[in-house]
Amino acid sequence: MQGSPFDQRVRVLLELKGEASDRTLLEEELTRLDWRIERVYEGARAADRVWLLCEARIAGARWGAARAVVRLVEELAHRAQLRVRARVAERIDRDADEPVHWAVYQEAAAGSWRERTAARLTRRDTGRVVTADTRGQALDVARAHLPGSSHPVDGLGVRRPMWAKEPTAGVARASRAESLRQQVRMVGAVLTLMFAGAWAGSTWPSPAIAFPALLAVGALAVITAQTRVLARGWWSNMGRAQAGALVIAAVPFALGLRAGLAQSSQASWNYLLIAVVTVVANGLRLLVRQWTWRHWLPWVLPLLLPLAIPLLPSLGGGLHLSYLDSFGLNADDVDVTAFWQLAAALKLIAYTSVSLVVPAVWGYCRHFHLLHTDRTMYGVMAFSALVASVLAALIVAIEEPREAAHRAQQAARELRAPAPYFGIEPTLVCVHPVKELSKVPVEGGELRPDLPYLLLGSSGGTSVLWDRAPGQPEPIKVPTSTLRIVPLPKGEPNCRPAATRR
Repeated sequence: MQGSPFDQRVRVLLELKGEASDRTLLEEELTRLDWRIERVYEGARAADRVWLLCEARIAGARWGAARAVVRLVEELAHRAQLRVRARVAERIDRDADEPVHWAVYQEAAAGSWRERTAARLTRRDTGRVVTADTRGQALDVARAHLPGSSHPVDGLGVRRPMWAKEPTAGVARASRAESLRQQVRMVGAVLTLMFAGAWAGSTWPSPAIAFPALLAVGALAVITAQTRVLARGWWSNMGRAQAGALVIAAVPFALGLRAGLAQSSQASWNYLLIAVVTVVANGLRLLVRQWTWRHWLPWVLPLLLPLAIPLLPSLGGGLHLSYLDSFGLNADDVDVTAFWQLAAALKLIAYTSVSLVVPAVWGYCRHFHLLHTDRTMYGVMAFSALVASVLAALIVAIEEPREAAHRAQQAARELRAPAPYFGIEPTLVCVHPVKELSKVPVEGGELRPDLPYLLLGSSGGTSVLWDRAPGQPEPIKVPTSTLRIVPLPKGEPNCRPAATRR
């Protein structure tokens, strides 16, 4: 873990009981953990006791960071067989205030409204940016002469960005971490309002409307509580900030409500799917950023992609095989383009990705210091991911294609157009031999030109037809060159020669 990134700094006082060799071993373990020893206190009464004041650096949230360090010390003591305990642990709060940036511009001789507008539109900027708490400090820094710089020092002015408010002297500013947390809460509340609106629109006027109403009230409370963020930015006082909060809350709720009313229940599920994907992706990010070999990913992934991409179409072949097996066919009986094989593979991967929920939850647990031992979790995660992947693959690769095939068969029996399935486009057709019927080679059954067939596709110059009659489930294979295949006329149950058709 030497040099690994960290999020929290915790000062901890360790008490070690043992000999000089124990102290040496403890210092080696602390170095391996990238913990810095700040001070050592020798025991005045007990010769075999020493106290070490250390700074622990760990990744994860600030909540529970001190408790996580105490547990890490306990694990260290168990692993290295040392009699060491964490007597005191306290998180170090060194988060700085959010910096205030100013852009430097060249003031005009005549301060007309056009010149002021040009200054606000960055047209008179000199390119220098300074950081200062007040306008006076910013002007002093802007006029500073740097060695080797040709920047002017006279006639300068400073301005804040158009969307930012000038800080007020004597008013405490939020730290950068607190501002980021407020922004995250705002974004989460907006997404919650969109989901609540979609749910409300899809369930209106059902009693289930109470659930999205509670979500909307909770999200509105979060946004209203964050109005101090708006008061520091676009709006100059809390009253205007609260009005802006209502607008920010109303717009996403109205968008979600409109989508819910237009698309019924599908809209709420779409928003829920987006939320789940976002939460899972963030959990995986939190997990990866704590891996010791995360630095290898940018180098290993480009090497694995050329090997993985050619294998993707073969994964999609399982869906086509299960679909065609319901018609009594093999995967080689119908040609499917590589594009649709890739699309089927992506669908299979999407369904099997449900197993990613397990490592995502693990990432959140690691980030919030809920898990500190990896040996048991490795087994639980691997087993859960394997079970979820296998179940999802079986459901998708076997049940879902078979259900799609059964729907296509039922549609064919009812003379309705069946839906395509990843490049396989079943079509109701009429077949007319180009020569005598007795000379047409047929495999699998009897060819009757007066009956419509379901054309599933072709392979190697052989067309595959499926008889929609309940007693004839076996497919028929006929050379394409011996047939003239035309779509079944709409509204006609049978195929007739063109001369006798009215």
